Amino acid sequence: MKTKLYSGEPAVGVSLTFPSSHMVEILAHCGFDWVLLDCEHGSMTAETVETMIMASELAGIIPIIRPPASWSDELPRLLDRGAMGVQMPHIRTADDAKRAVEAVKYPPFGRRGMGASSIRSATFEMVIGRSNYIDWVNNETLVCIQIEDVEAVRNLDSILKVQEVDVFFVGPTDLSGSMGYLKDPGNPEVRKAVQDAL
Repeated sequence: MKTKLYSGEPAVGVSLTFPSSHMVEILAHCGFDWVLLDCEHGSMTAETVETMIMASELAGIIPIIRPPASWSDELPRLLDRGAMGVQMPHIRTADDAKRAVEAVKYPPFGRRGMGASSIRSATFEMVIGRSNYIDWVNNETLVCIQIEDVEAVRNLDSILKVQEVDVFFVGPTDLSGSMGYLKDPGNPEVRKAVQDAL
């Protein structure tokens, strides 16, 4: 999918807020490129995420997770289930964006912890060697950050300069809330902020 994005091709996907490996397969068969497993607002656990990721691998659709919070303790476990992308909510500063990259990538690009013998997507270190697995994850895992706060819009120039971020996603609903317009997300001021961010 990163190849598509960096060549300027559209990559189309769907966000799921409920656990269903069948729905993941259906989305793949419909031709979608990716599926977002929403653990911030959805009803998923690490166990249901793992089952959905297995389904995505079999069906040929890229699994991306949105963790319960930016610096959730669940993030390492969700990544180790085999997610090939992370959509990190509420990134407000360049330092936040750098921290997001570090949470997703293994050294030397990040600080993600290694538990290869317990990682299913690393074949429990039985087939894929550790070195190959680390290189593959660092190259292929998508880092998406969400711009959904007034502070983030103000800091956008510096956020956009952070290396290893693949996608910048504007979240208009929470952005409207941070501007005092949660009940009026179509307010002209919110629309202007979204356009300015784009």
